[in-house]
Amino acid sequence: DGREYATDAEATIAGGAAVVAVTALVAGIAGNLGAGEQLTITQTIEGVEGSAVVTTEIAGGVDLEDLEAFRQRVLFRQRYPAQGGSDPDYIVWASTVPGVAAVWVSPKEMGSGTTTVRIAADESAGGPVPSEALRQAVEDRIEGAINPVTNQWEGRPGTAEVFIVAPTANVIDLVFERLTPNNQATLDAIAESMKAMLRDRRAPAATIRFDWINEAISKATGEDTHKLASPTDDVVCGVNEIAVLGDVTPPEE
Repeated sequence: DGREYATDAEATIAGGAAVVAVTALVAGIAGNLGAGEQLTITQTIEGVEGSAVVTTEIAGGVDLEDLEAFRQRVLFRQRYPAQGGSDPDYIVWASTVPGVAAVWVSPKEMGSGTTTVRIAADESAGGPVPSEALRQAVEDRIEGAINPVTNQWEGRPGTAEVFIVAPTANVIDLVFERLTPNNQATLDAIAESMKAMLRDRRAPAATIRFDWINEAISKATGEDTHKLASPTDDVVCGVNEIAVLGDVTPPEE
C-alpha cells in the first residue's frame, strides 16, 4: 500500500531466516502495522526472497497533537505549577507521552504514600484502552526525565510509590429496536457522536448515564427517531474500567 520501512541495523541470515528491527519512514499512526503483515524488500539481495513478514506489530506511531490539545496542556500547567510530585504533576508528566489522551490520579488508593495513575490512549494510538507499551512509556516518564524546556530533571519523589495502570474496556454495544433513518450513514454518525460523548464523560469507576447515551444518539447527524433495545439503563464502570463504544447494531428489518 506504499508505506515504507527501513531496517535499523544489519542482520545475518542463519538457518534460512533473520530477524531485524525496522522503523517506519512515514510519521504518525500511518506507520503502524500489525503482526503477520507482509512487506516487500525493495532492494534486491542475491539469494534472499523478496518479501518479509512482520513478526511483532510495528506500533507506537501517533499523529501530531492538535493545537487545542496543546493549548489545554499549557493552560493546565499555568494553573498548576510544578510542585515536585503533586497530583497535577503526574497528570502533566503522563500527558507529555505521545498517545496519551487522558490521565486520572488517585492518591493513597493503595495505601499511605502511594499514587495510582490511570491513563487512556488517543484513538490514533489504538485507544482509548492503552497498550502495555504506552503504559510502560508513561511509567518511564514518571520515573524521571529531563524537561526539554527547563533542562531540569523532574519525576516522582524518591519516597513515592507510584502505580501506572492501564484500564480495561467496559464495552457499550448499541442495539436498536427502532431507528430512522435506518442506514449506514446514520449508524456511522451515531458512532462518532457516541465516541465524542465518551471522550468527555469517561473515567475509571464512572457511571455513563442512559440519558447521555440517548442524547448522543439524538445529536448524531441525520438521526430522526430511535429506541434502544440495549442498553436500557446506566452503564457502571469498575475502578479499573473505562467506557468504550462497541458494536452499533441496526434494528431487524
